[in-house]
Amino acid sequence: MKKILCLILAAVLCLGCTVALASCKEEVTDVFTYAENLAPTRTTTFVTYKAANGDVLEGEYVLEVNGDDAIFTYTYDKYRTAEEAIEDNDSTPIKTVEGKVYRKDGKYSDDGEIWGSSPVATEIKLNLKRELLSNVNLSEDGNTLTAEIAPDKAAEVLGTALSANGNIAITAVANGTYLTGVVLTCTTAEGATLEIRTSYSYNVLELVFPE
Repeated sequence: MKKILCLILAAVLCLGCTVALASCKEEVTDVFTYAENLAPTRTTTFVTYKAANGDVLEGEYVLEVNGDDAIFTYTYDKYRTAEEAIEDNDSTPIKTVEGKVYRKDGKYSDDGEIWGSSPVATEIKLNLKRELLSNVNLSEDGNTLTAEIAPDKAAEVLGTALSANGNIAITAVANGTYLTGVVLTCTTAEGATLEIRTSYSYNVLELVFPE
């Protein structure tokens, strides 16, 4: 599998595209507990990166899960390197990359033909706990949370570090049964603005793999 696809998959999952946790028997009462029991079948993440020079790079990442099988579909913008400009015969500064990663029967593939072992050996977890947040505001019904994450807490909360200049704003929304969405916004150390919008759904999916 191409190395870049492994890195993309690891990075996006660690930003909270999916959470794999065992079911919990305790009564669900608010956003914090919904997050603790998060096990969506479809996770959709939109990323908008507005650079200090005005460039806008966007990405869309969809992870669909059925049991231990999954399909990860991605489309994202990146700055084109000099080598890519020659290879692509295109001198525009931004290019769009897209593709899929399949997981089936414990094997991974980026084309549905060549299958190998997992490129990432890590636990993926959104650790949304009150004590890790600041300026916490929880709605009376427990379904809406607004708070901030200090940069040095980002890795512990999100599973990956974010190079943020100042606190990361987080909004989490539930529907009384499940966590349905999380929005993260921050200013990066380079002066760019970053917004990550993730939605979760829970319907049983039928995954279609290449034959």
